[in-house]
Amino acid sequence: MKRVTLLFLCFLLIGITAVNGQMKTITGKVISSEDKAPIPGASVAVKGTTFGTVTNMEGTYVLQVPESSKSLVFSFVGFRTQEVAIENNAKIDIELKIDFIGVDEVVVVGYGVQKKKDVTSSISSVKGADLAENASPSFVQQLAGRASGVQVTQSSGDLGTPPNIRIRGVNTISSGSQPLFVVNGVPITSGNIGGSYTNNNPLSDINPSDIESVEILKDGAATAIYGSRASNGVILITTKKGNAQQTKVVYEGWTAVSSASKLYDLLNAEEFVTIANEKFKNAGSTSQPAVMDDKKTDTNWNDYVFRKGFQHNHSLSVSGGNEDTQFYISGGYSQQEGIVRNNNFDRYTFYSSVDQKLLKWAKAGFSLNASYQKNTGPIKGTNSISDNMYAGTRMLPNVAVYNPDHPTGYNIDFTSPKSLGRGANTIPIDLTVPNIIWVLDNNVQENLSYRLIPNVYLELLPLPGLSLKTVAGADVSLLDNVYAWLPDTGDGASYNGLISETNYFRTRWTLQNIASYIRTFNEKHNINLTGVTEWSKYEYRSVNAGARDMSSSFFMPYIISSTFNTQSSGGDYTYNGIASY
Repeated sequence: MKRVTLLFLCFLLIGITAVNGQMKTITGKVISSEDKAPIPGASVAVKGTTFGTVTNMEGTYVLQVPESSKSLVFSFVGFRTQEVAIENNAKIDIELKIDFIGVDEVVVVGYGVQKKKDVTSSISSVKGADLAENASPSFVQQLAGRASGVQVTQSSGDLGTPPNIRIRGVNTISSGSQPLFVVNGVPITSGNIGGSYTNNNPLSDINPSDIESVEILKDGAATAIYGSRASNGVILITTKKGNAQQTKVVYEGWTAVSSASKLYDLLNAEEFVTIANEKFKNAGSTSQPAVMDDKKTDTNWNDYVFRKGFQHNHSLSVSGGNEDTQFYISGGYSQQEGIVRNNNFDRYTFYSSVDQKLLKWAKAGFSLNASYQKNTGPIKGTNSISDNMYAGTRMLPNVAVYNPDHPTGYNIDFTSPKSLGRGANTIPIDLTVPNIIWVLDNNVQENLSYRLIPNVYLELLPLPGLSLKTVAGADVSLLDNVYAWLPDTGDGASYNGLISETNYFRTRWTLQNIASYIRTFNEKHNINLTGVTEWSKYEYRSVNAGARDMSSSFFMPYIISSTFNTQSSGGDYTYNGIASY
């Protein structure tokens, strides 16, 4: 055993001697290229190894490196990292250049781009990666708190409701206060386009995973570029493009669960019976209409109206290209459940972008965003007794949700069919409020939207710094909005069944000619000239058909000939355009 131990120590000493024999010492000094001042605390490391050190207060260093080392890497916060070959040098001095973080980054400013350091107007920029990392129906909700002077508020918990956006406050009293939205230089439709009783946010048609960046123009410079359309600010959306690289496949996905943060604190069954009977007593009546049944039924209607909504989103993209051709293709799917029983949002998206270098002085490109969106939700409105919040807070806690003896299976009053079933109570619910769970499960409020946003451009570069660019884009959408109230109970009982279906067709065409000249002289003097002509046309058309007095709820929720007694129709048409220079 002693001989083995002695032999091992001999090999260890030989190994240490060999290692020491393969090391060499390198010294040097690290200074700033700006003022030649020493940089204390700078990192000096052998590339690809764990050998390294830091400079002292004088900026000097001493480092033992293996003989086989190829290069040293010098780095320090605020300076550019540099790599220097060792070769046969025993002393390596280096000057680190200051890294002006972000100043060379470009931002979109209307009809072109500028370096951040050259921007004089008020612009906020948000990266697309920051918008895609959280669960929300639209990227707009993710702008909240990410840009100064931009206020994003949600007026409803309905998934399809677009948020209200205010840039530097409200700038008008009677006109709209929403900003102008521009995708890849082309204005698009925004706001709530869902029609009666349903919501549809057209900005949800854009998959957040396809967004490269969002710039927000907040001051007078926006009006100078886009005119009166920009009086409430401008939000510029730039989508992703391919790069000259090997083909890359990226999958992004998330899952989430949503729930109401706070609900109304409602009476339980015993509290309700006491309060309801006390109300009649105080009114001078000897009647005691509120009664607990033999089963001691105690229903918390919040547990039925509201739910935990499961949400998931998936996106798959393929990008790549070479110096002449770059491409980006993606597909996305999102399914989200709202916190209310029948509030759902489904979206399918497809996006593609191709950029092609035609000649040394010419290039062209094309992009297409296609989407399908389905929104379903509850009836909303203070004039409707079937409004989920209005009716949900008025449900009687001492009656059950379901009644197997009723043909519908729900607890609906046999004497007053428009009302919630009275259970053991001697009188029906006030104001003929219906069983809200039956309403949420059977009445239909939905819209289906189909949308295309194509964009094509041709850019010529005849002289250094001179760009002549033509951009043609469109925003075409078709939306089918349906609401159907069955005759069994609730609002539909007054009409003996009601159906309303409206088709909305919107088109927006834009043609732009952009000439720009950008040059830098002597690394200090910049010239940036831009001239633009733009023509835009907007057309809106809607057609509505309605039916009531249905022969049977079996034929609902869509209009079928000979299944109704009363019909109605209507429509609307709008056309306008703008030419700007």
